[in-house]
Amino acid sequence: RQRNLKVASEQRKPRLHGLCVGINDYPRADGFSKMPLLYSSSDAEAVEAMLAKQHRGYAYEKGTLKRLRPAEVSRANIIRALQQVAAETRPDDLFVLYMSGHGWAKPTPDRNALEPRSFTFVLPSFKIEEPAQTGIPFCLPRGTRDSGDETLYELLAKIPARKIVLLDCCHAGGSTYIVHDLVPDRKVGPIVAVACSKDEQAYELPPLGHGVFTTAFLSALGDNFT
Repeated sequence: RQRNLKVASEQRKPRLHGLCVGINDYPRADGFSKMPLLYSSSDAEAVEAMLAKQHRGYAYEKGTLKRLRPAEVSRANIIRALQQVAAETRPDDLFVLYMSGHGWAKPTPDRNALEPRSFTFVLPSFKIEEPAQTGIPFCLPRGTRDSGDETLYELLAKIPARKIVLLDCCHAGGSTYIVHDLVPDRKVGPIVAVACSKDEQAYELPPLGHGVFTTAFLSALGDNFT
């Protein structure tokens, strides 16, 4: 006697999206023009390759994966890329943001500490007097909101997907104050991994050929990222 078996249709897999940004050179950046980095650009390339490898696996469908080349890195291009991700993602997708380069935070008036909520990802034309307009701030200090500024917090909050944020730059711990708000539908919060606390520096070492934080990330997740 034969039985008719109904085979459940294959469940749709989540898509993996990624944006990788790495900056080595800062020719016109206040305070950073004589402080080039060795591996940020190649680190972004390595993370992009690791994410692309997951598209060939079984866990994820292919989503938008983009790395900004050195000549493409600008405030406008980073904002545009994040807006594109927001337009294309679904709640069950995963978005990975990787940013490597210099980080900046505003000193307090007595210069004994750094102001909360002032962490900014430094861009090649960064101006200390205009961090929100010439860098990518994670958020803005309360009471300093200027019309037209786009912060990393605002851009990430508009992406309706699960999120992993990787920041390999100095003072990156200053980005973690309000990450609990980056929750699609108040269900799944983001994973935020940073190279150091808000008062510390991130490091890169020639024997590793990468930043220390990025080395750990690639070593831990490169072959088992599912």
